[in-house]
Amino acid sequence: MPRKNVWLMANRKSKGQVECVDMLEMIKERLKQIQQGEIPAGYQYAHFYIYPEKWQICLFKDKFTRLTDKNPNNNQKILTISAKQGLISQDEYYNHSYASEDKSGYYLLHHGDYSYNKSYSTDYPYGAIKRLKKYEKGIVSPLYICFKSKEGTISDYYLHYFEAGVFNREIYKIAQEGARNHGLLNVSVVEFFHSFILEPSNKEQQKIAEILNCCDKVIEFKQQLVEEERNRKKWLMQNLFDPDSGVRLPGFEGEWKTFKLGRLCIVRGGGTPSTSKESYWKGNIPWISSTDVAEGDIYRINPTRYITQEAVDNSATQICPKDSIIIVSRVGVGKLAIAPMSLCTSQDFTNLINIDGNTVFWATLLQKAFAKIKMQVQGTSIKGITVKEIKSLELCLPTLEEQNAIADIIIVQDKKINLLEQELTQWQQKKKALMRLLLTGIMRVSV
Repeated sequence: MPRKNVWLMANRKSKGQVECVDMLEMIKERLKQIQQGEIPAGYQYAHFYIYPEKWQICLFKDKFTRLTDKNPNNNQKILTISAKQGLISQDEYYNHSYASEDKSGYYLLHHGDYSYNKSYSTDYPYGAIKRLKKYEKGIVSPLYICFKSKEGTISDYYLHYFEAGVFNREIYKIAQEGARNHGLLNVSVVEFFHSFILEPSNKEQQKIAEILNCCDKVIEFKQQLVEEERNRKKWLMQNLFDPDSGVRLPGFEGEWKTFKLGRLCIVRGGGTPSTSKESYWKGNIPWISSTDVAEGDIYRINPTRYITQEAVDNSATQICPKDSIIIVSRVGVGKLAIAPMSLCTSQDFTNLINIDGNTVFWATLLQKAFAKIKMQVQGTSIKGITVKEIKSLELCLPTLEEQNAIADIIIVQDKKINLLEQELTQWQQKKKALMRLLLTGIMRVSV
């Protein structure tokens, strides 16, 4: 390639990088000014919003029409609002319907219609607005506020607008903390439809919606990949850990042998040092409670408290060396993990020390065993599984060499899942940041 062309390409790249850096600095400066209560150049202030001069503020009723159609044909698809799945059938979400027998008073929604649930939660402190995407029709409780977009409204834009929580400040104005009652926000329909919303030009709305829709497609694709790899791991667990499955790694043969767990390792419980002794809780030895262990992840432990050696010496808790398997055997029964460091546990754990085998193989095999135990414990008065019962558990094991080979496959699969989950989280965070910037006009798009 001629030197001139190479120089031009390098120069274009450099110019693009400079423009990107300049834009980021501009956005940072706008954010800083807004946080300080200043109005950046090219922006205006009205109704407690700082927004671009080319944007407008309009009333909610100018863009949306209230829906009050009842359920004349006795539609039975009762919908509920899920944070992750949006408007979804109660039967599908709960495996049960909680609606009254008479559903004639329920509101009827069609595909593309919206519903506002005034119930608040941790994820949605001002309730949730969702659009019906999964079904052609459905019905919702008359406690919901239902509406549809008017002709000319870019519905996809406002779908992201509501999801980003930009409209929360309007709900806050009409439903203060003291107005909450039995988990519901006291939001009147009249005030809801006379709330304010930001309105860029239709072209800018369309562009913003396209960008955020693209993010959604990437996130959905990443979620599918994670699910596929999780299903692949399930298949591996069902077949490689079962000597009767007929699936065997090449080069291995011979029967697996059955042992009682208590013969292959030391089994010990945990304990909680006195909480009245503040000095006990100012050490450097990690102490784990059941909430510090992730569900279904043998590698994830998040210690939140640390104790002293004196606390260990004066309580039932004991130090478990690195690579011990710690099992929640009482509250939250069935969660387990491999200790990444020396640590202590509460009395809700039963811990396996000095394991005679591959730790990853054992932990994965025990995940299968405790999944069954958990199902047996649920719905009964039994609160967990005892140390004696754990010691008597029977494990069917191959040779150590085959354990190592199977564990290596599981480790690789777990790494695949972990990397994909990280990518998924990054894209979710990217979208969240983009929503905050694009839907408030802090970052503009060219149209």
